[in-house]
Amino acid sequence: MSMGLLIGGVSFFSSGAIVSSTKRLFKNPYFQLLFGFYALHLLGLVWSENLTYGWNDVRQKSSLVIIPIIVLYRDDWSQVKIDRLLQLFLATLSITALVNFSTYFFFKDELQLVDIRSMSLFESHIRFGILIGLGAGVTLYFMQKKQLNIYLVLILLSWFGFYSYYSQVLSGILSFFICLFVFSALQFKKYRPIFYSLVAIPILCVIALFYYLQLPVDYPKIEMANHEQLANVWNAKSTLSYDSLDAKEQPLKFTLIRYLSSKSLTLDAAGVSSLTDQDINYIEKGYADVRETSGGIPARLFQVRYELQHPGNPNLHPITERLELWRNAWFTIQKSPFIGVGNGDIDDALQISYDERGSKLIKERRLRAHQSYLTFWLAFGLVGIVSFLWLQGYFLIQTLKNKNILALCFGLIALVTFLFEDTLETQAGITFFSFFYALFSIQIGKTQAK
Repeated sequence: MSMGLLIGGVSFFSSGAIVSSTKRLFKNPYFQLLFGFYALHLLGLVWSENLTYGWNDVRQKSSLVIIPIIVLYRDDWSQVKIDRLLQLFLATLSITALVNFSTYFFFKDELQLVDIRSMSLFESHIRFGILIGLGAGVTLYFMQKKQLNIYLVLILLSWFGFYSYYSQVLSGILSFFICLFVFSALQFKKYRPIFYSLVAIPILCVIALFYYLQLPVDYPKIEMANHEQLANVWNAKSTLSYDSLDAKEQPLKFTLIRYLSSKSLTLDAAGVSSLTDQDINYIEKGYADVRETSGGIPARLFQVRYELQHPGNPNLHPITERLELWRNAWFTIQKSPFIGVGNGDIDDALQISYDERGSKLIKERRLRAHQSYLTFWLAFGLVGIVSFLWLQGYFLIQTLKNKNILALCFGLIALVTFLFEDTLETQAGITFFSFFYALFSIQIGKTQAK
């Protein structure tokens, strides 16, 4: 990504038309919005005390402006060039996903890839999962334009769908289904019964999900276990001590007891003796329930269900930990809801709130909000959250007006995944958002000009 920025910057400064390109850029309403949002980060330094942190944030967020400049400064973009770029994206995405899956499936033990999150070798598993979802949208876009053979379309959609399922990235799965839903719904818009049926599907899925998540998941209490027998037999079958931690840094004894219970085995020597070598391997890796070993969406949803029903210790439990991050961010926002704390003081303000609330999170897990809307409200107050929503809302309104389905998919993916991620706090997230925001604005602009 850094090399891409460097090469793009050199291209811009060597174009020989910097002045005219700059004037054209600032006439672009999409660039104006991105530039204004970036300028808010500079303004936020005025009421920030930690200027070192603040300037680092400004430096990192500069890609919000630099990448659109690299994309938009040229005036010779054609639909053919945009399509070629999207084809390159699709090919790169497919190959990278294949490398990730093959490496994890065949060499995870040799490379010590602890869990499914480490399957994404080159960037965050969440960011890559979202890209996979958008890849499904690009595939459907080319199918609609009849630029891909139907068999290749089916292969790509099946591959991206399988990867989303296997990787267990909920944001990626949501992104995948957003693209399928948008293309399917708009395709059958004229056929009311089919259209309404498609619209009803997400509603039914949400109802089914809430029903599933409230189904009880109970295990015997730790005191019911015969720890002496468990320790003796376990230590004879495994290289990890009964009193040590598993690969996910959870107390191994608790992982073992939950795993035995999930297989309806007794919590004593007989229960551990019944475990296979594969079971021992799963427990050492931190799988606390046999249902978690199946992989895919069912395993991930079961983990979510368990965590929601057993919220005692949020550390290293993705769902309950994230809920604690959100609660802490909201607690901090309420101290200064109108102007925020300034982008330089976000981390300091959050750490103070963790202490004031007596949070159970350990110091290493006391992270930022992991929710973009809360983050920008916390940093800049009402101006921050309103400008961030307007940045996305304007884009979505224009895509709907111009019937740009792929851009609409991207806009909805960003809107939804911002609910679960601090996307614009990482270089990969900023690159994803600013690049596609700028690229699709070219398509929208060309449609408006006709």
